[in-house]
Amino acid sequence: KRRALLIGAGEMGELILKYLSKYNICDITIANRSFHNAEKIAKEINRGINIIPLDDIPETVLKADIIISSISPTNYIIPYDMAKNALKRKNVNSPTFFIDIAVPRSIDPKIAKLDKMFLYNIDDLKSIADDNLKSRLKEVELAKRLIEMDTDDFYKWYKGLSVVPAIIKIQDRFNEIRTHELNKYRRRKLKHITEEDFKIIEDLTNQIMTKTLHNPITYLKSCLEQCNNKFDDEVDDILEKKKIIEDLFAYENGDE
Repeated sequence: KRRALLIGAGEMGELILKYLSKYNICDITIANRSFHNAEKIAKEINRGINIIPLDDIPETVLKADIIISSISPTNYIIPYDMAKNALKRKNVNSPTFFIDIAVPRSIDPKIAKLDKMFLYNIDDLKSIADDNLKSRLKEVELAKRLIEMDTDDFYKWYKGLSVVPAIIKIQDRFNEIRTHELNKYRRRKLKHITEEDFKIIEDLTNQIMTKTLHNPITYLKSCLEQCNNKFDDEVDDILEKKKIIEDLFAYENGDE
């Protein structure tokens, strides 16, 4: 619901206009020497904007809540008397914010002494920017610590992932042995039994395999949990034990 007066339609003026539009300032007026430049940046922002000559600034100041100047004139574009006159004619409860980003300054610094008139210049903005930078740098250090902590946890988790394929590998190897031996005996020595009986034998061998592997697989799963809560050297020790168990239950294809 605020009204803004933007003085200057150069590169800085265009950037400011983008921000004013982004934050939905409802009424924006551009005062510029060249109407063409003002119309150009208004078209790029793609919204309706009032465009006035510099001579119409005194009347527009009366209506504006935010006044931003990026023009560097030989004299103040908004002198003290203009702001004082505007103060007399404006609603006493309506503050006006002046932002002077021109070098040299284009708004009389004495305006800051007037009631309900607030003036910020390049020095003020630099101070605010410096404070914001300090605040962000503090957050950077915090972010670094968080990243380091999470990176360490991730690394341990990642190293521990090698336990999962080990479990799958052991189960697959044992099941391969089981099915190989069953098929061999089915062809040579168990031809006389029915399919139903053979299915019972299959179930029995599967149960034997599951119970045989229960303890080593349970241990490997505990290794995965331990890896997430240990230091690097401890993780390496756990993974070495994992390797021993994996090798213990490994066998070469073709072994019978």
